[in-house]
Amino acid sequence: NIYQKVNGTEAPKPIIAGWTFCDADEQRAREMAVRWIGGYWESATRHYEFGSEHFSKTKGYEFYAAMSEAQRLSVGQATEAYLDLQVWGTPAMCLDRIVKTCDRM
Repeated sequence: NIYQKVNGTEAPKPIIAGWTFCDADEQRAREMAVRWIGGYWESATRHYEFGSEHFSKTKGYEFYAAMSEAQRLSVGQATEAYLDLQVWGTPAMCLDRIVKTCDRM
């Protein structure tokens, strides 16, 4: 792999980062996840202008270009898709999501 060729050693294990909201009450966890995690997503969408085409013209910003493509969804649909990538819910739900994410990695 490229990392090993460049650095002469195995690549470190992946680091997983994301947003988390945990609460004993599932409904409150959902409400707060929408408010805070979804709110972050919506502010980042505006800040980075994901609806425009400027990322598709900039080498190295392919991920952001894909995020711009995602803006073809409604704001609500895009927010739900983003929430689905994050960890939120009751403690048991959060643990389950973390374990599943680690298994995928």
